[in-house]
Amino acid sequence: MSKLRTTVTMTAFISMRASSLPMQTRAPAWKTG
Repeated sequence: MSKLRTTVTMTAFISMRASSLPMQTRAPAWKTG
């Protein structure tokens, strides 16, 4: 359950960032996270 919650939070965070930042910036951000 904990894993699922983390995945949802990360997805939401990435989605929000992707909406504001370009795809190029989103790629490295996801890898770091």
